[in-house]
Amino acid sequence: MEDIFENIQQKFDDAVRTQEYKDLVKSIKKSDIIIVTGNGGNYSIASHAASDLTRLTDKFFIAMDSLSYFSSVANDYGYNNIFTRWFDKIESTFAKKKNIKVFVIGLSGSGNSKNIVSSLDGARDKGWDSMLISGKRSICLPEGIPELCIECEAFHTAELISLMLFYQLVHDLGYSCPTIDKEIRRKSMAPKALRG
Repeated sequence: MEDIFENIQQKFDDAVRTQEYKDLVKSIKKSDIIIVTGNGGNYSIASHAASDLTRLTDKFFIAMDSLSYFSSVANDYGYNNIFTRWFDKIESTFAKKKNIKVFVIGLSGSGNSKNIVSSLDGARDKGWDSMLISGKRSICLPEGIPELCIECEAFHTAELISLMLFYQLVHDLGYSCPTIDKEIRRKSMAPKALRG
């Protein structure tokens, strides 16, 4: 049978051992707000990861989940500017007023998504740290922006490993992911009205 996941466990293990992954963990630890961006499947990964890491750690992760805002900015300012315009809003609401440390993670299977790359460059212009997680090495990432490259052929492999990396981050930040059995036990102990 063909390995459609490209030896995913080995690629994941290799990614976690890189200096870039270690730098990712350090950057998250020293940040107050962590923004995760992506397109398509990576957009879903960004949203899922942001909600789970906020829920499971003491860090505040966010992803752009307002489709109405997303589409209005794309219409008014162009698709390549959707994240940079959102960053302007975040900066005016949080970062400038309270001297909050912001870190931006961009997800791109090809490493070359224009709006993701420009968002990382825009983050840098605001004095925010950023990193690209890619499936292939970017040919257009501005110099000085770090990249954790998974080195795979298929978009689905890059997306799955990206999600796996976020769950590894939960543990590397000193927390743990709940197990199914533990969650079943926790819910069974809750008052009847609160059981889902």
